[in-house]
Amino acid sequence: MNRIVFIYIRAFFVMLICAAMLFCLCGCTVNDNNPNNVNNDIVEVPKPTPHPTPTFVPTVEPSPTPEQTAAATPEVTGAIMPGETDNPLSEEKLVALTFDDGPYGEVTNRILDVVEQYAEYGVHVTFFALGSQAEKFPNTVKRAADLGCEVANHTYSHKNLTKISEDERTSQVEDTADIIESITGTRSKLVRPPYGAKNDDVRATVKYPLILWSIDTLDWKTRDTDSTVAEALKAVDGDIVLMHDVRDDTAAAAEQIIPALVEQGYKLVTVSEMFEAKGIALENGKAYRKAR
Repeated sequence: MNRIVFIYIRAFFVMLICAAMLFCLCGCTVNDNNPNNVNNDIVEVPKPTPHPTPTFVPTVEPSPTPEQTAAATPEVTGAIMPGETDNPLSEEKLVALTFDDGPYGEVTNRILDVVEQYAEYGVHVTFFALGSQAEKFPNTVKRAADLGCEVANHTYSHKNLTKISEDERTSQVEDTADIIESITGTRSKLVRPPYGAKNDDVRATVKYPLILWSIDTLDWKTRDTDSTVAEALKAVDGDIVLMHDVRDDTAAAAEQIIPALVEQGYKLVTVSEMFEAKGIALENGKAYRKAR
């Protein structure tokens, strides 16, 4: 009997030891899978996937093509070439009225009175003055310049430049230029040779553009106001009209010619203004009859 009890007790303890060993083994497995003893019922929220920090890349404009560059940046030149001008008068009909052999006080001032009367139309004329006459009527010369007219050079005493020496030719021109400059403060830029006479010697020694004419009114010959007016009104765009401010009949003609041409839509300008507006560069020693 005792032996049977002992066997049961021994079996119980063996079972108890086995159960304890089994419990330890299960505990180790759990601990290995969850070393931090975290409750497996808690669901971990996944961390957001990190994105790289954006890097700023500057926008680069494409380089302009040569055609685009040319269109965006207009070419700037140092001089206006013939036929190319941005002058506000370039689209106007232009005529240059010119008067030789003066000034003569009363006659020239009558012409200047008409110029002043039509100042709102920008009327200017050109006087090819003799140095000897400019010395006699400096106030008239100054008035012409102050009104925007051009006082140009017609030599000192109206000598034919083709028939005198080089020294005298130079003196005739430069002495007159000095006189005009002393009165107006501006040296004359143009020369009209007396009688329109010129040759290779004149072209070589007169260091100015030589201005002739395209319309000769023959006022010096006819001495008739109506005839002078009729000839002058034949002028078209670019013409240079020749008259002489030495007699009253020419002054009377100017009093009709100026308003008539203005009414016809012409701009009356100086010789220099007209060539500049037309984009024609005047050259020393070269003769010009018209600006077209």
